[in-house]
Amino acid sequence: MAKFGDVVQEFYVERFRANMAARADRLRGVTEPGQARAYIEDARRRVRQSFQLPEHSGEPATRMTGRLQGNGFTVEKLLYESRPGYWVSANYYLPEKVAGKLPAVLFVCGHSAAGKAGDTYQMAAQALALCGFAVLIPDPVGQGERGQFRNIPEAEALCRNCTHEHNMYGKQLLLTGEFFGTWRAFDAVRALDWLLARPEVDSSRVGVTGNSGGGTLTTYVNALDDRITMAAPCCYITRWWRHVENELPVDAEQTPPGLAAAGGEMADMLFAAAPRPLLICGQRNDFFDPRGTLECYDELRRVYRILGRENEVECFIGPVGHGLSTHLRERVVAFFCRHAGLELREISSVAPFPEKELWCTPAGNVCDLPENRRIQCFVRERAAELIRTRETLPAPELARKLRSCLKLGEVAIPNYRVLRSRPAGNEVRFSRFLLETEPGMRVTLSYVDRGEWFHLPERETGKIPLYLPHQSSFDELADGSRPGFALDYRGVGESMPEGCDQGKRDFFGPYQFDYHFASLGLLLDEPYLGGRVRDIMAACLLLNPEGEGRIALTARGVGVVPGVLAALLSDRVAELQLLDRPESLAEVVQAESTPFPQSNMFPGMLAVTDLPDLYRALREKGVRLSGD
Repeated sequence: MAKFGDVVQEFYVERFRANMAARADRLRGVTEPGQARAYIEDARRRVRQSFQLPEHSGEPATRMTGRLQGNGFTVEKLLYESRPGYWVSANYYLPEKVAGKLPAVLFVCGHSAAGKAGDTYQMAAQALALCGFAVLIPDPVGQGERGQFRNIPEAEALCRNCTHEHNMYGKQLLLTGEFFGTWRAFDAVRALDWLLARPEVDSSRVGVTGNSGGGTLTTYVNALDDRITMAAPCCYITRWWRHVENELPVDAEQTPPGLAAAGGEMADMLFAAAPRPLLICGQRNDFFDPRGTLECYDELRRVYRILGRENEVECFIGPVGHGLSTHLRERVVAFFCRHAGLELREISSVAPFPEKELWCTPAGNVCDLPENRRIQCFVRERAAELIRTRETLPAPELARKLRSCLKLGEVAIPNYRVLRSRPAGNEVRFSRFLLETEPGMRVTLSYVDRGEWFHLPERETGKIPLYLPHQSSFDELADGSRPGFALDYRGVGESMPEGCDQGKRDFFGPYQFDYHFASLGLLLDEPYLGGRVRDIMAACLLLNPEGEGRIALTARGVGVVPGVLAALLSDRVAELQLLDRPESLAEVVQAESTPFPQSNMFPGMLAVTDLPDLYRALREKGVRLSGD
């Protein structure tokens, strides 16, 4: 049972509140055009640092695979190559009668299994085409004709839908130092390369729009690509701190690394393209909190006003729940028509095509093309390169590098509170102490014994046993078989939250609390894994303040990776026993899918180390290993 189950959640709430307060102070200082332009330029710089787009030029390789006739428009079916061998399926909508250059819209899909063939997305593309726009709508990876786990039974349990697929790619890419959002954004940038090479397209009138995950991508592309002239993100824009307060885990592509650490917030991704014409859409009953939507709009409208462009930014909150409802679709079409100089037509009816009719491939999946390369191919190649070129460092140098990667800083002996003990049966009691390992973070240290201790028991000689659980010290040690200390590091045991879930509770689930906290660490450029290592090192300092290596550490399951790192970085650990340990991090990227948690990695970890390398460094340091 969680006794301090809100501690990690509230730790992050306070971090994001503090970030918002500091950012609000900066924005209040923006009162004249020069300051506004400086803020916009700074926002652009910070956003673009989070996205390392590959070099590219010219129109991507393309295949036209078919054509459909609609009522007043046509649909061309095509495949384009985003990266070498990495094919994207897309539909291109054109008005039936083309006279002169056409304004264009890149329509990016939300998390619909059908991708570009989703009914609401088809209807939006048709409505825009009937008003006179050329519209390109590609399939996102994992959706439509781009499911990456087709006919791979071992992936079915963990990748049941497109968002689960996205989160699986996200953590595999993370180990190689890449951000899944960059892959999503680059697919869209290459779509723009194709679209703007069309002879019928007017490059001075180019919009981007999408809903939910497509609203995310709209925001990214608008910030990253100067060829966009107008944008309408739907059902995405709010505040990150609203997400945190509302216990809302987000998708792998929605955590631009380090952007919050740089003082940024979600609105800054819109500031990066200001004062470009902008329509922000939300819904009254959306989990993307509309209060945050309106707050972002107020910030942008004030800066647009300073620049004399107040009429270029709009906001509309629809009356229903999350999704591209008719209300939003009509506002988006009207917005683009106004800024493209087109007459808004009243569209009496639009009818979606059956999904198969929109297929660009024979069997409905690019992965069936013999020349196609799945995203996992790129991840594995990158991982192999990192492993091949990774330098084998002496233990002291590796420890210094890991401290930097984990953003540890100084670790001090923690203050602690004395809590009431907890009986576990068979006369076993958990004498409990609450350690403050950093400001705002408290974790529970227990002494498991057949007696009750009101203060930390002292050991003048001999080893000091410290257990790091897989999930819960109480559940794993209640039988009294391992007397000694046990630490519920952040996010397990007594600090395992009672909320922050989506659906059935599952520690390893793709949207559960453990993933949620790890994602927030990415935004803050403070790996959640580093926080767990800090908790363990602080406990070791408290138990062994004299400086001798006397801690006999036992780590199980989830506790193995932070335990191994803490043993290497601390000078207090003499022994390390590993139970239910993973073989290596390389296995995570070699597997089609894996429950290995994102909380047990930091960005680019495979470029620095892997578990076998850490075991070697521990032996070099003189730590006695067992169980490996």
